[in-house]
Amino acid sequence: MEHQHLDAAALERLIAIDRTVEQNELLFHLLTVCPGCHEAGGWLLELHEARALPAVFGPVDAALARSRAEAPRLLEELLPCTPEERLERVEADARFVSWGFCELLVRRSCEAAPEEGAEAVHLANLAVLVAELIPEDGPFEQPWIDQLRGLAWAAFGNARLLRGDLARAEESFERSDAWWDEGTADSEDALGYEPVLLDLKASLRMAQRRFAEARELLDQAEELFLHGEPGHRDPHLAGRSLLKKAAVLTEMGDSESAHQVLKKANGLIDPRRDPRLLHGSAAREAGPGEHDPCLAGSAAHLP
Repeated sequence: MEHQHLDAAALERLIAIDRTVEQNELLFHLLTVCPGCHEAGGWLLELHEARALPAVFGPVDAALARSRAEAPRLLEELLPCTPEERLERVEADARFVSWGFCELLVRRSCEAAPEEGAEAVHLANLAVLVAELIPEDGPFEQPWIDQLRGLAWAAFGNARLLRGDLARAEESFERSDAWWDEGTADSEDALGYEPVLLDLKASLRMAQRRFAEARELLDQAEELFLHGEPGHRDPHLAGRSLLKKAAVLTEMGDSESAHQVLKKANGLIDPRRDPRLLHGSAAREAGPGEHDPCLAGSAAHLP
């Protein structure tokens, strides 16, 4: 008797069914030992082996993890193209309309150095486009999509800030706030984006010399990075926000508090994730100096 193997449709139905951890282990065993089933579900097994899936997962978890795993390859394919060609390909090729690809564009834009301002703006513009193209009838709920759009517009604002365009940066953050308010009106922060948005917006307030507002935003970001939902916590990013807070306090004339904040930041920053942050922290420990560019265009290490 010939056994029937899993195909893409059968795997999709199986993922949608509530399963226990033990049943998931049986599924992964099947995908490991059966070449026919592996052909349809090898991608799911790879995500499991990379620990990109929770022990119990559903269609949204799988779609999100798969899009994040595929995103670096998509970006590598797109980067050699001109900015105009990139926009055309994103609009024409559904592979690029990907949640994980949008997140990666945001991250790369926010990681850009000051001299890469034009590229930062272009990557953030692509992120906005991808977020707008995410289908509303897909696996992700509408509030999630609105939150992703809020994140993309915040990255756009950050990139415009990197170029010194404060007026258009303000406009972008207003768009970000509008999408975020819409996405969280009846839903919680789905993927831990809120402290990232607060941290990025604080950079704009610093550039505008609205230091009290910047400090308040950074206090909120630090609290969420340290004490938010367990899956969203990130002490390293809390340390990054504290570096900005130290710069704000210095500008406000409170050097003693700034020094104490730097000490706290040093205990949280992971130098393997962003050596620039540790360098900036050490420089500020030594004494006030020129504005550290990595504080204005900080990297958004998303969940």
